Amino acid sequence: GELCLQLRFRRAGDIVQFDLVLRELSVGRCRSSRQFFRRGADRVVLDMLAPWECIDAVAIAMKPGGLVIIYVATVTQLSRTFEEIRAHGGFTAPLAWESMVRPWHLDGLAVRPEHRMISHTGFLLSARRLAPDTVLPSFKARRGNKTEHTDEDMDIWLPQAMGQRPLSEKKLRKTVRKVTNNLKPRQN
Repeated sequence: GELCLQLRFRRAGDIVQFDLVLRELSVGRCRSSRQFFRRGADRVVLDMLAPWECIDAVAIAMKPGGLVIIYVATVTQLSRTFEEIRAHGGFTAPLAWESMVRPWHLDGLAVRPEHRMISHTGFLLSARRLAPDTVLPSFKARRGNKTEHTDEDMDIWLPQAMGQRPLSEKKLRKTVRKVTNNLKPRQN
């Protein structure tokens, strides 16, 4: 099944106490009932097929500064979840990293990675919950992505808009030389 883990921390003097809530979660349940999550969570860990569909509910459940960590298995899931967290606006910029498992050969002083690596890759995505009405400053300019272009921008790069490029003298000489060298009989 798909799992959701919530942690809530409390400090009682020098002792830190925490509540751990582990629930099986389905996307339909997440969408239909935002009360599924307890409010005031410090941490939420999601391991599910479509975590991007639960970002609103996770945001409601978390307190500011809380950390959400999401495990996904495919690049498509990673991209959709990343974009949903970013579009939500209630989290810091998500960070993602890949987790790969590579076995190692350990035999006395012969310590090296195995020659073959047949492994499963997984992705982890994390973001912190922002306080309400917090706007993060933009620290670096992002390059535009493919979806930020208009149809006009794309049309000017089509072959019909570019026209045929004229053949340069240099290119013509090089092509003639190449063809004539291939026609000469080879001498060994």
